[in-house]
Amino acid sequence: MLPILLTLAACLPMQQAEKRAAAPAPVQAQDPLDAELNAIAREYNLARAVYDKRLDELRKQGEAHPETKVEHPSVAFWPRIESLGQRGSAGARLWLALQFQNAHPALAAAERDAAWRVQLLAAAESGASASCARDVARSFTIFYLDAPAATVDEALELFVKKTGEREFAADALYRGSIAKRRGTQTLASQKAAEFGKRLATEYADTAAARLSRGEVEIGLSIGKQAPEFSAKDADGVAFKLSDYRGKVVVLDFWGFW
Repeated sequence: MLPILLTLAACLPMQQAEKRAAAPAPVQAQDPLDAELNAIAREYNLARAVYDKRLDELRKQGEAHPETKVEHPSVAFWPRIESLGQRGSAGARLWLALQFQNAHPALAAAERDAAWRVQLLAAAESGASASCARDVARSFTIFYLDAPAATVDEALELFVKKTGEREFAADALYRGSIAKRRGTQTLASQKAAEFGKRLATEYADTAAARLSRGEVEIGLSIGKQAPEFSAKDADGVAFKLSDYRGKVVVLDFWGFW
């Protein structure tokens, strides 16, 4: 199963909130398709939480493959999000590409790969110039895990060609150059070396190229203060990281595969 490292909400436009000394910028009206996708995202994430809880219950009962016993929520949500994609939502197109395997578990390999290709290319082309372009670039790491590598290569090259953002194009190339297949240490793409060379020559000034050369400063290091964030604990009680200042804190970042 394709890992859900990005939920539907991750396909939505990234909102940057910068604090300024001057008057705040005027609030822009949200695109109707984005608003609709946001609403569906909230529903999907609730359904996904119920699904994950049921999987945990089945595992505790000794079920080795609980995902075969419970329908993935993407099956039920597919028609609604597909409709949004057909109406022009790039975020919906990205979700369809990410969730294709989960939403169509019974398709035979040949039919699945052909249909998945359509979704991958649509996501790359529509997302290249959309507000979710950064998310599309980052998603290539996920696509390479399970999707046909040659198709992901095709989608990556289409995205690089279409996007007007050098940083996003470079990020996609970088991910294609290092991506691995699920459960292996083998590079997923036969074009990995080619992507790395393009990154080094055509996009040498980008953050992704600097990262590939090992020149990017690590965001957190020994002696550096961790950035503040707020969350809720297992009992639903809100807290801030700074509440634990002076104490030993272990941060566990996790996801579902």
